Amino acid sequence: MGFEISENSKISNKPVKNQGEPLFNSQNKTQMSVFEKKHPVVAEIDDFANKDIYIDPYDWTCDMTHGEAVASFIKAQCPAANIQRMGNLKPEDNLDFSITKSLKELSDSIDKGEKIDAVNMSIGIAIEIKKLAKATGLPLNRKNLHQYQNEIRNWIKNNDNKSIEKKLGLDKETNLKEILENIEKITSKGIPVYIAAGNGRFDAVGAACINLFSLANGVTTVGALEKDGKTKTNYSGDHSLVNKWEIGDNSIKRTKKDGKWGYDINGDNNPEILEENTSSNKFLSLKTPVNIVKSIFLTSPIDDNKTHGTSFSTPTALGKDLRTRFGDACRE
Repeated sequence: MGFEISENSKISNKPVKNQGEPLFNSQNKTQMSVFEKKHPVVAEIDDFANKDIYIDPYDWTCDMTHGEAVASFIKAQCPAANIQRMGNLKPEDNLDFSITKSLKELSDSIDKGEKIDAVNMSIGIAIEIKKLAKATGLPLNRKNLHQYQNEIRNWIKNNDNKSIEKKLGLDKETNLKEILENIEKITSKGIPVYIAAGNGRFDAVGAACINLFSLANGVTTVGALEKDGKTKTNYSGDHSLVNKWEIGDNSIKRTKKDGKWGYDINGDNNPEILEENTSSNKFLSLKTPVNIVKSIFLTSPIDDNKTHGTSFSTPTALGKDLRTRFGDACRE
């Protein structure tokens, strides 16, 4: 693509030039006294119907939905957050349709006065930047996407979904126009929407990719850092529309609380899922030595004992921003 990626560059969460300040930072920070302490409300649009996350190491049966895992990362930073689950109602539901429906319902409820303090979307539609450039006729690359954001949005507005899908080479219906429009209805009301940058930094042939939801105006797109909090991961989406970076890699620990063993997947020292609720609980007992227990989380056995992904850096960033905005109101 004609440019380098600096794997070891230090990252700051300052917005890129010409892109403007992330929406959250442009708002006045909420100041609350003990007499008006209100817990923040987060709408999470995700898949809560299909268990697709492996937790225990004893079989390949999934233990947790993606939405449940993401919610735990918000709670790790802001335990008192009231998370409104919005997404698949049944396993057979189409997730893209569910996203469109959830965003429309959320926007309508906000119009009617419902209190929402932030929205998390650790989901998306990945596309090679070079394909987006070819479809739009714009000279796009990783470094200049923010400069052409309005032109790309106008191209999407001027085409119907079927035409967009065909020109981008997408193999399914996406409802991209409606998704972006509804995200922008929410951000225009001053409510921050956090978008995962995506884990497809490159495709199989080394082409840089973008989560198309990052094209919505006013969103905060979050990339993933390694555990040191400075180094970009080798999987995170990395382009000029990524305007926030947060740790995406966390060690998984087997831990005990209130006499029960479980798995801490986000580093808060609390078990987000108890062993008795995993698919392999029959193999486990409280006498199992901690040092022989391994955990698998969206990884192969070779790369175990950690969570990783922009799906998790995104709610971590959101949760930390809630702590800054709401302070003690984030405590249970």
